[in-house]
Amino acid sequence: MKSSNIFVYLELTKFTQNLSLEVSSIKSELIAQHAYFKIIPSNLFSDYLSADWNLLCEKVNRLGPVVDSGGRVIINNIKHTIQNMTDTECFEIALSLQALQQKVADEFR
Repeated sequence: MKSSNIFVYLELTKFTQNLSLEVSSIKSELIAQHAYFKIIPSNLFSDYLSADWNLLCEKVNRLGPVVDSGGRVIINNIKHTIQNMTDTECFEIALSLQALQQKVADEFR
């Protein structure tokens, strides 16, 4: 079984280190860092962990983008989805991210 790529470890670590796990601020923290869901590809995770990442990406990718009258995207689908999630849902996403980061870190030990 292949282990996750070092890029995944580094980027996921940066992502989770910037999450405070305070329910009152977790949504804004996820919104501020939503691009990580796009820049970390699932194929760089180990086979065992790629399903976990894909599930998280699906949860934050439920809604489509917001477009203006000219058809230009003004809010992408991930940011739009997170904006419409409850604080509890955002907290659960953050907990899942931290658990996944720990699993990836364990692969490097």
